[in-house]
Amino acid sequence: MTKPKLKWVKSARRHVRNLFREHKPEGAVYHDFRHTKEVVKSARRLAKGQPLSKPQRIALLLSAWFHDVGYVQGSVGHEARSAQAAEVFLNDKEADPDFIHEVRGAILATRLPQEPETLVEQILCDADLFHLGTRKFARRNVLLRKEIQSTTGLKVNKAEWLADSLALLREHRYFTPYGRKKLQKGQRRNLKKLEAKQKEVPVA
Repeated sequence: MTKPKLKWVKSARRHVRNLFREHKPEGAVYHDFRHTKEVVKSARRLAKGQPLSKPQRIALLLSAWFHDVGYVQGSVGHEARSAQAAEVFLNDKEADPDFIHEVRGAILATRLPQEPETLVEQILCDADLFHLGTRKFARRNVLLRKEIQSTTGLKVNKAEWLADSLALLREHRYFTPYGRKKLQKGQRRNLKKLEAKQKEVPVA
């Protein structure tokens, strides 16, 4: 078996970029390569100062690159397909089974409701939902609703979407020190904005 190599991360970036270019469903305006790049960037930020070994940092970045590639085949069960894609990629690199297991575990941990166990899993989960605690939340939330409608053909009722968004913001918690210290405050601000908006939505 081969020890984890940093060059695998660059290789993964190219591989994932090509997957999205060639197979991204029409109307996928949220789960795209741009989102993936933002998650990788957030993972790097959240990992600063954390007691991660070099192999763990590589596992984190690889899981960040692969965490949403399963969306090219649809949203249902995409985490499992993403984990499988990462496993195929790493088997080709002759990676150690324990390392592959760590990458798979991090990707699968992003399923809602999030219940990460390891530090790598916690960082990736926070990176995936980083925007919940930032000013980007409103825009990203609009894109997600638009994507669901475009890719499924179903109309998402505005009031129901607002209720679901409120539930997510009320229930979600960050796991990393950075997330708890900085992002949680932003999430509460976004929650208050949505609560105010809900009062303005007419009851059907």
